[in-house]
Amino acid sequence: MSVTQNLKAAVAGRNMPDIRDCLWSSIPFDKTMTGSFKESLDFVFSNGISRKELFQDDDGEVFETIATEKNFYRLGGLLRINFSERKLEALQQMARTLWPPKPTQDRKPMPEPPRPRPGPIDYDNVRDERGKRKEHIPERTIGGDFARGIGNASGMVIDQVWETGKKVLKKLFGG
Repeated sequence: MSVTQNLKAAVAGRNMPDIRDCLWSSIPFDKTMTGSFKESLDFVFSNGISRKELFQDDDGEVFETIATEKNFYRLGGLLRINFSERKLEALQQMARTLWPPKPTQDRKPMPEPPRPRPGPIDYDNVRDERGKRKEHIPERTIGGDFARGIGNASGMVIDQVWETGKKVLKKLFGG
């Protein structure tokens, strides 16, 4: 989020109640108070509004400073009534405790290295889960797809027998 048009107009007209209202109403959208709220507050100060003009004298209201969401929202309500620097600082401290800023990374994460593409199967080195050499590989179709059970449309499969190392063609249907 950026600085709203309402805040820009209020600052241009030096309308303190509207400036306070715009700042206060941005808090629910930026509970961490480090994004749009901070940007808006910096905008106010950079456009000639002093801290003395912006903040009201503190009314001395006693409030709980333990960082809980309930206390955060209660103090936000008190800030609406009396926009004092003491209340704003306490609210910002609660926000830092409840919603700490996420760490920023100075550099981009390294891209994952490309995964190796599976190459052709080395049928002379096929091993089972115990590391023993398999005696027989699954049947494969001539086109390279695995044929489980029936085979493919051509009806021809290639079978390799480990003992002989020969590829044997079998006709599936009728012989």
